[in-house]
Amino acid sequence: MAGPKRIVGRVRSVVSRWWLDGRLPEPTEQLLRGWLRTRLRRPRPTPDHPPAHCSLHDLMHELASRVVTALEAAGCAPFLYDADGWHLVLGLPVAERDAAVRAVEALAAEQPWVLTWRRGHRTRMTTLRGGPLPAAARRAERWLLHQPVAVGRGATAGPQEAVELTFWGPGPHGRLEQLGVRSLQRLPATARRTTEVVDGRAYPGVDAFPVGRALTRPDLPVDVVYTWVDGADPAWREERAHWQAVERPDLRQDHADVEGRYRSRDELRYSLRSLWLNAGWVRRIFVVTSGQVPPWLIEDDRLRIVPHSEILPADALPTFNSHAIESRLHHIDGLAEHFLYLNDDMFLGRRTTLGQFFTANGLPRFFPSEAWVPLSEPGLPDLAVDTAARNGRALIEQRFGRTVEHKLHHAPYALRRSTLFEIDEAFAEVVERTTRSRFRHPDDLSIPSAFAHHYGFATGRAVVGELAVGYQNLENRRLGMWLDRLLAERDFDAFCLNETESDGASDAADRRLAAFLDAYFPIPSPWEADR
Repeated sequence: MAGPKRIVGRVRSVVSRWWLDGRLPEPTEQLLRGWLRTRLRRPRPTPDHPPAHCSLHDLMHELASRVVTALEAAGCAPFLYDADGWHLVLGLPVAERDAAVRAVEALAAEQPWVLTWRRGHRTRMTTLRGGPLPAAARRAERWLLHQPVAVGRGATAGPQEAVELTFWGPGPHGRLEQLGVRSLQRLPATARRTTEVVDGRAYPGVDAFPVGRALTRPDLPVDVVYTWVDGADPAWREERAHWQAVERPDLRQDHADVEGRYRSRDELRYSLRSLWLNAGWVRRIFVVTSGQVPPWLIEDDRLRIVPHSEILPADALPTFNSHAIESRLHHIDGLAEHFLYLNDDMFLGRRTTLGQFFTANGLPRFFPSEAWVPLSEPGLPDLAVDTAARNGRALIEQRFGRTVEHKLHHAPYALRRSTLFEIDEAFAEVVERTTRSRFRHPDDLSIPSAFAHHYGFATGRAVVGELAVGYQNLENRRLGMWLDRLLAERDFDAFCLNETESDGASDAADRRLAAFLDAYFPIPSPWEADR
C-alpha cells in the first residue's frame, strides 16, 4: 500500500502534467495560479527604497565615487584594485582602517548604507543609519557598501553594484598583500600612484594594478539598434494592403504576413526601460522605422529615429519584410563597429555587462538555443524563420563544409559592422534578393539574427556565449503562469514575449502583458515624453 507521501507525489505529478498539457479546467488552473503566486512571492526589503534614478551600471560607479570621495576626505589613499564589470574593488592599507571607519560613519550620517563585512568564512550584514560601526565590522578583512534602490514591483537592486573595500597589510619583502586572501598579487612599496579610467570614470590607482588599461577587460563603444513598426497606423496599413494585392504574399502560405507580426503593444517603451536600467554601458540607440515615431518617444543625443529610406535602396521601398530591413542595419550612418540588435519584444530582465555580449578583443558572443534547424517536410507550409535558417545553413555548408545544428535564442544579437559588410560582398546575390523582397519570402536570408553569427564563428570572428534567456509566445494559454513566475524570480538576463502565428492574442492576454510589463519595468527611461 502506498504511503501518504507517495500518493501526494503521484497527485502532484498528474496535476503538473495535465497543467502543462492544458487539460485542467479553467477554474482549477486559476486556483493553482493563485497558489503559485503565493509560493513564489519571496520576502522583499521594505518598500521605502527610492526608485533607481540612473542605470544600475551608473549606480555602481556612483556608489564607488562617493566612497572614494569620503575616504579621501578622511585622509585615506584608496586605489582601484579590480573591475569585473559587475562591481568595483578598492584597496586600502590596513594602517588607514580607523580613518576608513570614520569615512563610512560620515557617509551613513547623511544617508543609510548597507554594510556587508567579511572576516574569514563569516559574513555579516547591517544597515548603517548613523552612529558607530559594529565592533566586528571594524576588524573585518573586507567591506561591501551599497544602497538599495527599487527597480520594480517588490524588487530592489544595489547589492550587486556594491563597492568592495579590501584591506592590505604587511607581507614579505616589504610588500602589502590583501588580508584574508592567498594570492600572488602583492603591492610593492615602490608602487606609483596612477589614475585609472573605467567606463569613462576616473579613479585613483597604482601602477601595480592597471585596471583601467587591462588587456582582458572589455572596453568597447557599443550601440543598440531596434526595429519597430506601428501596425495600427492607417496610412501604413493602406500602403501594405496595396502591395499585398500586387505581390500576394498570402500565396506563400508561410505565416509570414499575419497581423500579429506588426502589432504594437507598447513593447518598445518597456524594452527601452529595460535597456536604460540594465545596460548603462550602451553608447547610442537607433530605432529603425518606416518613418513612424511613437508619440511618447523623444530623440536626443543618445537616441535617433532612422527611417527605412536612410538605409534601404529606393527601389526596395516600401518594405514590410523584417529580413529585408535587417539586411541593411549596418548601413546606419554613425553606427559603432560593435552593436546589439534587438526586436522591440526583447527585454533585459536584469543587469548585464558588456562582457556578456562581446569579448575583450571585440568578438561578438552568440547564444544557441536547444531548437534544431528543421528539415523541410513535404506538403507542409514552412515558417519563414525556418526557411531562412535552412538557407543560412546551406550557405555555411557550401562555403565551409560544416553544418549549423541549432537556431539562436530570441535574445539581443551582438554584431560587428565589418562582418556584415563582408557578407554583403561574399553573398551578394542572396543579400540583394533579401533586401528587395517586400514581404517575407522562402528565399530570404536572416542575416543579423542568425547567419552573421554562424559566418562569424566559421571565420574566427564570433564565439559561443552563455546567457540566461526566456521565451514565451503570447498565444500560449499558460502565459499568465509564466509571467507570474518571471515577475517573482527575475532570473533571466533577457527574455522575449513573441507573437508569431495567429491573428492576435486575446484581450485578456493583452491586459495581462500590460500589467506585467508595468510591474517589471515601472521606471521611465529618459526617452519618454510623458514620463
